[in-house]
Amino acid sequence: MFRANFQRTGVYDTPEVRQLNGLKWRSRKSPDSLTWYFCLSVSESIVCVGNQDRNLYGLDSETGTELWQYQLGEKFFSDPVICDGIVYVSSLSFNEAKTDQYLRAIDFKTGQKLWQFRLEFQPTSLIYGSVPSSPVVSKGVVYIGGTDGYLHGIDLSLGELVSSFKTTKICHLLHPR
Repeated sequence: MFRANFQRTGVYDTPEVRQLNGLKWRSRKSPDSLTWYFCLSVSESIVCVGNQDRNLYGLDSETGTELWQYQLGEKFFSDPVICDGIVYVSSLSFNEAKTDQYLRAIDFKTGQKLWQFRLEFQPTSLIYGSVPSSPVVSKGVVYIGGTDGYLHGIDLSLGELVSSFKTTKICHLLHPR
């Protein structure tokens, strides 16, 4: 949760850390690779994080060892969200002919794609180096803000659209990390 809670106060109501024993592990694809620069998500014993190499990785939380790699192929993607053994991530794909926005469901243990949903793309919404909004999961539905100005609800198990809501402005909707 970004800044501790939904109110984003920055106050963590947890016991204090009594002692830190140094760096537990470090991960890097190769000596010349760029650093991890996306937010990460952790569940059970796996850390999910994206890299500038356009891949999403599952790392062992105890050792930092790579467990799986999923090739998104897109440079701009959201923070991964983990719910019930599935990683949800949205991304923008740019090429000369067109730009697409996707929401993907990826198996948390294996890194295999379960489904992919294509959202309509609105080019006028790309300002200031925009990135896709991060998904939010609630009651069997994953919600994602589209570049088309809609809040979309996608069925978790089928990957099919169940609802769309037009917002008053074209904007990126962000989850309360």
